[in-house]
Amino acid sequence: PPLISNSLCTCGPAHFPFEDRGARRERRMQKLFLNEQCRSPSTFYLMTTASLSTLRDLKLGGMASAYEAVLATPLDQQPEAHELIARLVDAERQNRQRRRMELNLRLSKLRYAVTLQDVDCSATRNLSKNQLAVLSDVAWIGRGENVLITGSTGCGKSHLACALGNHAWFIYFTSLTVQDCKDIR
Repeated sequence: PPLISNSLCTCGPAHFPFEDRGARRERRMQKLFLNEQCRSPSTFYLMTTASLSTLRDLKLGGMASAYEAVLATPLDQQPEAHELIARLVDAERQNRQRRRMELNLRLSKLRYAVTLQDVDCSATRNLSKNQLAVLSDVAWIGRGENVLITGSTGCGKSHLACALGNHAWFIYFTSLTVQDCKDIR
């Protein structure tokens, strides 16, 4: 189709009161053609790389990685704009939570990276699953209560303490290691 000037593209139908349907349709088709020219693959590549670098410059790494994942999917499977924004925001929120948790765990300097699922509840350790379930409900931290873990050498006291500390971090509490407690005194 022949190209038309931008001034003609931006004019509305009120500027052409005596225009017939065919001419209006032709004008709309020309406007669509101009818009499609702006969406060439090279322009699309430049826009996406600029967007990705801007997201990374703004320290939005979660959004950038989620956007890259969306760009890797086929065009017919890519989400609509509102769903894309929701996915990007959710990815950034999850990324920030993960980074905060990793930082908190690193700063806590716990000796073992274990979870409550790794704790062995047995009669030899004198620990039942019910006792572990009570401890896993970290409401005792909110009430200001302490947990005193006693036992013979090698029975898993430090293992259990680290598992409780890691679990508390997942629920956004801070934990003190034994060394930190000695420094407070």
